[in-house]
Amino acid sequence: MFNIFSEELKNRREEVGLSIQQIASKTRIDKKYLEFMEQGNFSFLPELYVKSFIREYASVVDLDPEETIKKYQLAKEGKLVSDLESEKKVEPEIIEDKKFNPLQAKSETKSFVDENVTTQNQNQTNKKNGNLIIITSAVLSLLIIFIVYFFITSQNEIIVEETPFEEIRNQDNQRFGESSANFEDPYSSTTDSLSLELYSRDTTWIYLILDNSTVNEFILYPNSKKTIKAKSIFEGTIGNSGSTTLKLDDKNLDFLGRTNLPRHFRLKKSEGLEYLNSRPLLNNQDVSR
Repeated sequence: MFNIFSEELKNRREEVGLSIQQIASKTRIDKKYLEFMEQGNFSFLPELYVKSFIREYASVVDLDPEETIKKYQLAKEGKLVSDLESEKKVEPEIIEDKKFNPLQAKSETKSFVDENVTTQNQNQTNKKNGNLIIITSAVLSLLIIFIVYFFITSQNEIIVEETPFEEIRNQDNQRFGESSANFEDPYSSTTDSLSLELYSRDTTWIYLILDNSTVNEFILYPNSKKTIKAKSIFEGTIGNSGSTTLKLDDKNLDFLGRTNLPRHFRLKKSEGLEYLNSRPLLNNQDVSR
C-alpha cells in the first residue's frame, strides 16, 4: 500500500510544478530521502524521523500535514485505497410522472368564497407564527448574551498556546543558514560540568537524555553542529550515525557510526563512551514515540 501513498505524493508534487531538488532546497531534507519516499521506501530512518519528513514535504506541496500523516498510517496498515477506487457512483435520479388524481381535481373546484375564507385564516396563522418567532428570537438572544458574559467573567485560567510546527520549522531553517556557528542548547544550565558537541555532515535526527532527567530531541542539518551540556551523563540515539562526530569538552571521541543507521550510546566522563543495544528511555516514557 506504500506504492499508492508515494504515488499520491509524487503526483501532487508534479501538480504544483516542483522538482525534487526544489523541495530539498525548501525543506533542507536530503534529496535521496525524498526519492526514497516517492519510491515507497520509508524504512531509511526511524518512524519519528520519517513522519517529520512527510509533514515538511506535505507543507511544501500545499497538502494538510496531519491528513497526510493519517494516509501514511493507513498505508502502513494496508488500509489505504486510491482516490479513484473510493469514488462512489452517483445513481440516476428517478423522476416519477405525475398522474391524474381525481380527488385533487375535485378539490380545485372549490368556490371563490371558500378560497377567501382560507386565505384569511392563513394570514391570521402566519401573523401568530411571526409574533412567536420574534419572541423566541429575543429570548434566545438574551440567553446567548448571558452565557457569553458569564463565561468571560468566570474564566480565570490562563491559556498558553504551543508554538506551531511551521514556526519551529522556520526557526530550524534559519539556524541552518548559519551552519558554521556553534549553537548551545538554551535549556542547559550554566552549572553543568560536561559539554557535548555534535557535528553532522548530513541530515540526522538526535535524541538525548541528560542526567537521567531531561529529554532533548532535535534535527541536525548538513554541515551544522550543536552543543549540549549536562552535569554527569549523556544517553541517547543518533539516527544517521555514520555522518556524525562527537566532542566531549572539546576533545574528539572515537564514535563509530553507521551510514543511514541509528546508534545508541551512553557517555560518562569517568567511564567514557559505551554503545547500547537499544534506545535509552526515561522512566514511564512511551516507547512508540
